[in-house]
Parts: sequence; structure tokens; C-alpha cells
Amino acid sequence: LVRSLDRGQNWQLISVGLTDVGAGVNLVLDPLNNALYIGSYKLGVLRSTDGGVNWQTVNSGLPESPFVDTLVLDPRNGTLYADVLAKGIFRSVDGGQNWQLVNNGLPDNGRFVSSLALEPRNGTLYVVDSGKKIFRLSANSEIWQLVEGNLAGNDLLILAVNSFDDTLYARTYEDYIFRSTDNGKSWKLISDKLPATLSALIFDSRDGTLYLKTFKKGIWRSSDKGSTWKIFSTGVLNTSFNISVLALDQRNGTIYAGSNSLEGGVFRSIDGGKNWQSISI
Repeated sequence: LVRSLDRGQNWQLISVGLTDVGAGVNLVLDPLNNALYIGSYKLGVLRSTDGGVNWQTVNSGLPESPFVDTLVLDPRNGTLYADVLAKGIFRSVDGGQNWQLVNNGLPDNGRFVSSLALEPRNGTLYVVDSGKKIFRLSANSEIWQLVEGNLAGNDLLILAVNSFDDTLYARTYEDYIFRSTDNGKSWKLISDKLPATLSALIFDSRDGTLYLKTFKKGIWRSSDKGSTWKIFSTGVLNTSFNISVLALDQRNGTIYAGSNSLEGGVFRSIDGGKNWQSISI
């Protein structure tokens, strides 16, 4: 793991305690105390309270050798949710010190859920079960509820919540995007089939702008809730690169993109994706 304190100009290796975490690591930040958490395939959940310099595992209550597929955090109170492969959803309200299984109401005890998405303004958590149905867990609740929307029959792969207006977005296996403005009760197809396979969707909480990364087809942006899209990865950020990571600084709108292509690296845009600068490590 590397860290930059100057918006990517310089990088420092910080990996004490992060040996052999495995692939598929996801990193979340608690804005209340700046604690960092990592969900990993081999070591479960790890926490750092010193800016990522030192890490320790926080797996009490999780299954042995937990394979953490997704980790999300409620920014209102620091509550953590972990999707442990084939074991279900676990919740921690004390910074990962203790975990509790919260599968009540999910089919097959939550063993086949994917794509966790949290509504940051009220703490509601959404999941997709077996790629077909959406379930919702209200903050402080113990029972999941089926979201009776009109997406039946669609194979869902990605579910996301725009923190600007709590709009829900769902991407299907066929690369169509649906939108819901009523907590999933009804859905509307908002765009034609995307030009490439969508692998992540992020939002600017200041104005609701959507950004999506695709597989070797660049980064796309929508300023009208996904109704239309425009490519915004030109110049130094070649569209042939496989964009593996896409992140946005919610304070100022700076976008960061990481590519694992041989010619790639780390890139930054300060103008909404119109221009990119290489800040490779």
C-alpha cells in the first residue's frame, strides 16, 4: 500500500502488517476519526488508526479465514458491513472489534449476495441476491426486506447509491442501467446499452455527476442522472488502458484513475475528466 499527502505528486510505501492480503482488496475511510479499513481475501478486515502506517486484523465474530468480498462504511456513525463469501453479511458498530451476522430475511442465509450499496444519508444498506432480487436493511434493523421493484428477470451485477439525492442505480449483465428515485419501488431504463462493460460507478456528492469506468473503453460521465453519457478519458489517459481503480475527492471533485496496463499508472483530473495528468508512482 502506498500513500500520497500532496494529491499524488509524491508517494510513500506504508505496508506494515499488510503482508499477503491477497487480491481484491477494498479500502474505506471513516470520516469521523480517519480510521482506515481494508477488506481482504486472505486476512479478513484490517484497521489502521495512524494513516495507514500500521495495520491490525479486526476479525472477532467473523468466520475463520474470512474471505471479505466487499466492505462498506456508514459515514454517519462508522458502522461497518462486510460481505464474507459464502457466509453472508456481518456488521460491526465498534470499529471492527466485534462482528455480528445479519442475514435474517435473506434467502440461503445471505450466502449468495453481491454488490453492497449504502445510502449515506440514512444508513440503509442494499444488496443483490443471486443476481436477481434486491433486499434492503434499514439502519439499526435486524431484518432484511425484499425491495418489490420492477426489475424481475434482470441479472443484476452492480448496485450503487448516489449520495447527492439518494437515487439508486442498477447495472444489468447486458450492460443496461436502471434508475430508481423511490428507494427501489420502481425502476426506469435510463440509457441505451452502454458502449462497453461497466465495472464501477461513482458519484460527485456536490452536484450528482456520475462517472463510470469501463473495460478498455475509457471513463464516461453523465450530468443528467445517467440519461446521456460522454467519454471523458482522452490524451494521456488512453482509452485502451484497463482502468482498475476510479476514485473522486468529494471535497474538490478531483478524479483519480489507476490502470494496471503495462503503459498505465496513476492519473489525475482536476476539471471533471476533460484533461488528465500522469502522476505515476
